[in-house]
Amino acid sequence: MRVPNQLQGGGALSHLDRIRSDLNRANSEISSGLRVQKPSDDPIAAAKGTLLQARLDRLDHYRQASERSEAEVLALETTLDQLEKLMDVAATSAARGRSGVAPTVQFQALAQEVDGVRDDVLRLANSEHSGTSLFAGRQTTTQAFVESAGVVTYQGDALAASARIGDQAVVETTIPGDGLFQTGSDVFQVLADLRDALVAEDVDRIGIEMQNVEQITERFTQFRSRVGNTLNALSRHSVHLRSEEVLERTALSNEIDADLVDAISRLNSANTALEATLGAGGRLLTASLMDVLG
Repeated sequence: MRVPNQLQGGGALSHLDRIRSDLNRANSEISSGLRVQKPSDDPIAAAKGTLLQARLDRLDHYRQASERSEAEVLALETTLDQLEKLMDVAATSAARGRSGVAPTVQFQALAQEVDGVRDDVLRLANSEHSGTSLFAGRQTTTQAFVESAGVVTYQGDALAASARIGDQAVVETTIPGDGLFQTGSDVFQVLADLRDALVAEDVDRIGIEMQNVEQITERFTQFRSRVGNTLNALSRHSVHLRSEEVLERTALSNEIDADLVDAISRLNSANTALEATLGAGGRLLTASLMDVLG
């Protein structure tokens, strides 16, 4: 009996091994979704994939840093907005007292209102976001201000904390509180002096402190404008990083991901080849037995 070459001796086993390898390869690609699972699968694609993954990891790190920074800067902007509104309340109280026509009991009420504003400003000056002090500069775990015997003291430093959000991009995420609250007119002292002037019904002194309140409000507004610009830049940067990630992931997918349609087609072809080979082997065995039995 004549035996086909591919089924003779080791040829049959070798042919079956190739089919089994094709089946395993196709199954592995389908289950994992990856064409390149180890460097030997495609050395060039594997090397490119390694570089692309490293770039993706770096982009992901920067994106997370950018989003954390955006949240911190948003907290800064929100706090500065509240501070501006508090200073507006103080300015209104000063304007009413400056008119000089309020009865004594009203002067006392205005003084209490300003004292409440001062308490709220001190509370906001010690604002935190996720455990980070917003106004202590780089001393992010330190309470920015403490009050003792009516005197408010700054405990932070003079440099803003920063975060790296790109290879060449760094953003400031805190504000040194001494520059915001105590450079020029000290907001805590001004509010205390305004309160005392209202208690004393000293119209001239009320007018002076009212001007100081307006200067502080302008300072808060300037800082808020700067913070708003930073927030807008961070938002644009986060969008840019997400777009970059999409491009890098697409490139990585093109290098190492499996073509599932092709993998399924190869799986079906391998199954067909396996069935044909096993069928041929069965027929060969039957014929060989017939020859032996004669």
